[in-house]
Amino acid sequence: MPEWQTLAGLLSTVVAVVAPALVYRATRKQIAVDEPQKIIDQLQEERSEDRKMYMDKEERHEKQLGRAFDRIEGLEAQNRIQWDYILQLRYWAAKPSQEQPPTLPQELITRPKHSSES
Repeated sequence: MPEWQTLAGLLSTVVAVVAPALVYRATRKQIAVDEPQKIIDQLQEERSEDRKMYMDKEERHEKQLGRAFDRIEGLEAQNRIQWDYILQLRYWAAKPSQEQPPTLPQELITRPKHSSES
């Protein structure tokens, strides 16, 4: 039996020395696997935040662009009304009659309301 006890003692010593080494090695492998995954997760999170920020900026840009187009259309309409009135006045001044001059269009009297003011 002494050989059995010696063998058991030797085996328990080997297990006591090798077990922590195996645990350490497995933990290192897990850390080595987790680190790239953490970096991937961080990059995906940053990408998601960037995408959200880009969508917010794009939405604001679309609103600004819509307001600019509305304003341009309003100014073009006002310009057409002004030129129409100018031509009416020139025609009135060119013809030899005693009629009253054309009245100023209501659109030129009241300030136009833009969509950005509502």
